[in-house]
Amino acid sequence: MVKRIYEELMDVGPLVAKACIVIHNDYGSNVPEWYVDWLRYRNKELGIAHFYVTKDTIVQVIALENIGYHTGDWQSNERYVGIEVCQSVSASDADFKANEEMVFMLGAEILHKFGLQANNSTVRLHREFVPTACPHRSWNLYGENTKRYFIERVGYWMTKGKTVE
Repeated sequence: MVKRIYEELMDVGPLVAKACIVIHNDYGSNVPEWYVDWLRYRNKELGIAHFYVTKDTIVQVIALENIGYHTGDWQSNERYVGIEVCQSVSASDADFKANEEMVFMLGAEILHKFGLQANNSTVRLHREFVPTACPHRSWNLYGENTKRYFIERVGYWMTKGKTVE
């Protein structure tokens, strides 16, 4: 069973549309719990996603219906929920892929909550909004097929149920 932690660290107002998801790679080696203390005192304008995830833990620091600062682009921040795949520079490929799978399950849960399907508009990559390598590790694994792979995996989990549990 996945461990869930919720500690709201930012509230700048509600999303302006039904929530879609942006999948990120954290460019770090930390567990999701570490991000709570780190983000608590960090300038949020430097970046904060809604969720930080590994294969066994989901940390949520922004309410699902609220804006995060995770894309570097205000219009997309107003419309998308940010999910970080943690340990992108330290996990083995097998562990990182397991972390991704939990992100895909969470993405399916979020899309279910908003009555959406997994497609090119609802599952996005950080690099679609600003010039960045993110999601760097996923891109290194799947290349040009990264987005298609993410959509397929989120779509698969949508057929399995409405929650991660």
